[in-house]
Amino acid sequence: MSINIVRATKEMLKDNIGKILEIDVSVIGEKWAASNFLVDLPGKWEYSTLAFSGDELIGFAIFSYKDPVVHWHRLAVDDSFRRLGIASLMVKAAVNLMRLNKIQTITGKIYKTNAVSRSFCKSAGFSETGESGDNILIQADIAAISL
Repeated sequence: MSINIVRATKEMLKDNIGKILEIDVSVIGEKWAASNFLVDLPGKWEYSTLAFSGDELIGFAIFSYKDPVVHWHRLAVDDSFRRLGIASLMVKAAVNLMRLNKIQTITGKIYKTNAVSRSFCKSAGFSETGESGDNILIQADIAAISL
């Protein structure tokens, strides 16, 4: 099985929106519609990544630039491809792009009951910095991220 991680484009998301929404069903917390995935945000097409197995989309990681940080919005991997390190590969590819652009900090939020994501982020070097509604706020120095 060959996994390919690529920088997301709006065209790729449009072409695969059905599969993206299918994968996204498993995300714990706020539900996203096609419009959430396709909206243009600063840095979104520079830092977001997609994972493919052959021609099949199997995961996505959505980021945007919120001066002076990059914000992590969403990440999911198809159920049949979980626990293979694909999430790490997508985040690592995005972080490498951030390093090239001298981004120093990444932020995000995770639904409080999403134990898998919280564990993933903690092991990758993120700290939980507070709460906002049903979410835990996370942050990491790019230099401290280890994937």
